Amino acid sequence: MNTLAERGSTQERTVEDLVFIGVGKDVQARDRYTGELAWEWRMPKGRSPIIVLDGDRLIVITGQHGYCVDPLYGQQVWHQRISRWGGIPSVATSRGNSNSSVQAQIAAMQAAAAAAAAG
Repeated sequence: MNTLAERGSTQERTVEDLVFIGVGKDVQARDRYTGELAWEWRMPKGRSPIIVLDGDRLIVITGQHGYCVDPLYGQQVWHQRISRWGGIPSVATSRGNSNSSVQAQIAAMQAAAAAAAAG
């Protein structure tokens, strides 16, 4: 049994049933077995999020803003401005961390593409 429907309607979704995707200003939770959208949350500020699941909290970090989101329902728990200048964020908790070197590579590729397009 892979989908929640196949496992029975009385069983509730858990964070183990979800994968989290962040693109642009949006963060999505999708069923890990079917890809079905469970919820979508739009960041009020910032873009290109780094996401770390920390147990019962989803930590979402951008260059200047940090958010905590309930991973089961997509509701914002808190928001803090974490930097005045921006930059390439990283986050670590006792349960997980982000890989800032990957983000640095992406930023470098985006800068090179923008420079090439500008001529």
